[in-house]
Amino acid sequence: MARKTVIPTGAWPALLRDEYAAAYVGESSVEAFLKRVGKEWPLPWREYGSGKGKYRVWRKSDFDRLIDPDLWGDDTQPL
Repeated sequence: MARKTVIPTGAWPALLRDEYAAAYVGESSVEAFLKRVGKEWPLPWREYGSGKGKYRVWRKSDFDRLIDPDLWGDDTQPL
């Protein structure tokens, strides 16, 4: 029997599939999120599978950098 996975309340996984990525950035639906991917939101980090089994994965840290770049510092400045 398959074991169900659970994300603890208040926690976010480091890698997000469509549904979690859309929720993390506050989009109203997965479809609305996907329409903005490549424009406002980054492209997926990886795509796996094919056909109906295909899924995309985003890194939470990529969204964090976009949402609050000051949190991560400006790595474009010379040392």
